[in-house]
Amino acid sequence: MEKKKGQTVFEFILAAIVLFSIIIYTLTFVGGEVSLFSDNFDSDRMESKIIQVSESIINPHSKYSIVYEWPVFDRNKMIIFNNNCNGDYVSLLNGLGLYKTDPLGGQHNIHLMVRADVLTQPITTVIECGRRPDDLVERPRVFEIKRIGIDSQTGYPVELKIWLW
Repeated sequence: MEKKKGQTVFEFILAAIVLFSIIIYTLTFVGGEVSLFSDNFDSDRMESKIIQVSESIINPHSKYSIVYEWPVFDRNKMIIFNNNCNGDYVSLLNGLGLYKTDPLGGQHNIHLMVRADVLTQPITTVIECGRRPDDLVERPRVFEIKRIGIDSQTGYPVELKIWLW
């Protein structure tokens, strides 16, 4: 009976290398896919959140409504919304449900900016609430929605823009 120690060790090493290569490839592939699906989920969640916020602002029966009756934007309600937003921004965010809950239970606010312009010459800004991201290079993805209505005071079109990030 011959002893084949060297050949057996070589086959074992080759099989171990192939096994570990497959495991590393699989983990890398799954990690990339999980990241992709997680990013898609976050984008979908933010898109639905911005639609929810815009609907609550243009719903006549909402607490934060700026319309008298769709599509007529009430000038007085817009001014009140602007004053309340600039006065107590955090309460507005919490009232609209704009916060994320991390896995440990902490809450972090989602940032909001609302701007309503009456499209006359010159353009009149009625609502300017919140702020845009400061860092243009490493800023998070910003989601935007536009709504067009009519100003109750002048009859001119009003462009309502909402940004979330």
